[in-house]
Amino acid sequence: MGPGLLKGLIAILRGQRSPQATAAGFAVGMIMGLIPKGNLLALFFFFLFFLTTVDKAAALMAVVIFTPAGLLLDPLAHRIGYVLLVQVQGLRPFWTQIYNMPIVPWTDFNNTAVLGHIVLGLVCWVPCYLLMKRLVVYYQANLKKGVEKMKFVQFLKGLRIYQWYENISQ
Repeated sequence: MGPGLLKGLIAILRGQRSPQATAAGFAVGMIMGLIPKGNLLALFFFFLFFLTTVDKAAALMAVVIFTPAGLLLDPLAHRIGYVLLVQVQGLRPFWTQIYNMPIVPWTDFNNTAVLGHIVLGLVCWVPCYLLMKRLVVYYQANLKKGVEKMKFVQFLKGLRIYQWYENISQ
């Protein structure tokens, strides 16, 4: 676990952001992690990440978790994209029309895996948001005090790097 991820986890566990901001950040990070990189859609979600008030630490943690998960979900994403792009005949005029629009082809929507991952991410966004929000609220209400009393956490809080982090985060 790198120092940035550890810092993000500490920020999430301390509850510095609202449960809504943390959940939204995690959900945006989930989509960023699932989408194959190197296309305009990935760039769009990257800008969404920076231009909104979502919890950046939660988003980065989700990217780290969902990038490898996205690779594991490639076969499912490919099937979803194939069905939407090839097998559903009624959508062909729509795909042709948007492909002929300026800039849209750079989204790589016509790649079955990219389209499948977008669909997976959008379908999972609301459940991911709601689940993460519940987990954060539950943690803050029921587990936070107990976690802060753990000897390992007390040890971490005694380290100079943690004290330095506390000083610069305020």
